[in-house]
Amino acid sequence: MKSKIVCYLTALLMSSVVYSQERTVLRVWDDPQRVDFLNDSVKPFEEMYNCDVIFEPVGLHNQVRRFLALPPNATKPDIILLPSDGVAEAHKLDLIAPIQFMQVDAPNYLSNAISAISFDGNCYSVPKAIETLVVYYNKKYLKMPLESCADYHELSLKRKAEGRYGLIFNYSQFYSIFPLMAANGAYVFKNHNDAIKDYEEYGLDNEGAVNSFKYLRKIHGDGILPALPSDPQDAFDELFNLFVSEKADAVIDGPWNLSKYMKSGIDFGIASLPDMTNGNALTPFLSVKGWSILKSSQNIQLCENLLRYLNSTEVAENRYLITKEIPPIVSVLKSSNLSDDILVNAIAVQTVNSVNMPSSSKMVYIWEFMDQALKELYETDLTEEYILMNAHKKFDSVSEGEF
Repeated sequence: MKSKIVCYLTALLMSSVVYSQERTVLRVWDDPQRVDFLNDSVKPFEEMYNCDVIFEPVGLHNQVRRFLALPPNATKPDIILLPSDGVAEAHKLDLIAPIQFMQVDAPNYLSNAISAISFDGNCYSVPKAIETLVVYYNKKYLKMPLESCADYHELSLKRKAEGRYGLIFNYSQFYSIFPLMAANGAYVFKNHNDAIKDYEEYGLDNEGAVNSFKYLRKIHGDGILPALPSDPQDAFDELFNLFVSEKADAVIDGPWNLSKYMKSGIDFGIASLPDMTNGNALTPFLSVKGWSILKSSQNIQLCENLLRYLNSTEVAENRYLITKEIPPIVSVLKSSNLSDDILVNAIAVQTVNSVNMPSSSKMVYIWEFMDQALKELYETDLTEEYILMNAHKKFDSVSEGEF
C-alpha cells in the first residue's frame, strides 16, 4: 500500500508548487476517537511534502462556534471537520474556502454527499463519512432484531419488570427522535430530503409532529427509558454503557461508535430502524461530515493536497477498516473489503429510509429549540401542541429577514 501512496503523492507533487525546506505545520480538528490513527496515516504525506500534519481532538459538536470563540492570539486550525449543516453555517459566515479539486473529483463520491456540501456550484467540504442511526442488538437476548416499535415497546415493558431495558435511545435529543417524527409525516423544511439550502416551509409542528410528541411522552411515562445526561455525547456514552453492561437488549446509535461496540466483547448485530404501527419505517437523517479548509489558513493549496490524499482510494479504505467510518467514495464502497461488512450493509439498507439532513445554516436553531421542546415535553404539563408551536415561534423570531 505504501508504494501506491508514494506514487500518488509523487503525481500530486509534480502538479503542485515546490515547497521550501522549512517544515510547514497543518492543524486539523477531528474526532477525538480517531486522531491517533489519522496522525499515523499521514506520515507518507508529511515525508513527501516536508510538513507536519497534526490532528487535534475536537468534538464535532459546535465546531464553528468553537472556532469563532478562539482568542486572537490562539493557534488556529487550517482544517475543521463539520457536518453538512455546519458547512452551511461556516459558508454563510464566509469562514471556509471552496475546494478546487472537487470540481474534478466530485463524480467519485455519492451524489447525495456532494449535494449536501455544495453551494453556488462549489464544494466547500471533502466528504469524510456518511452517517445515520441504526439498531445495535445483543444476540444473547435477541436472536433477530424486532420489526416494529410496538414489538420493542412490549419487550421494554417486559424487561422493566425484570429490572432491565429493552430498546433504549437518546429521547432528549432532536437528532435521535427525528426518525419517529418523520415516520409520522413531520419534516424540518419542505423538501428537505433534497438537501435544500434555504428555509421554505417549517414542518415540525404539524399533526404528525404532535402525534410523535404524544407517543414520546407516553413511553417516557411508562418508565421504560433510562435517565440520561443532558450533554449529547454523554448521553450516547451512557446508552453505550448500558448496552455493553447487558442492561439493555438493544440501542439506537450511530456508526461513529462501532469500534467501541466491537471492542466490548458483546456478540451484537446491526439492523435498520423498526417500523411504526402505521407501517412507516422510522426515517433518520442521513448526514455527511467532511473536512473544510478555513480561509484564514496560510496554506490552502497544501490543505487541498492533504485532503485529496486522505480520500485517495487506498488511504480511505484503510481508514474505514480501522475507524469504521463509511466514506461516501464510490471506489471504496465497491471494494471487496467492504462488500460483506455488516455496518456497510446496514447503512445501505437504512439509507433507503432516510432523508438528507438539511444543508441550512438555520439548523443550529432547529437543534437548540427542538431540544428545548423535548425538555419541556418530559418536565412540564404543557400540551404537545403548545410546546411545538412555541418552538416554531422561537425559530421564526431568529430567522425573520435572514433568508
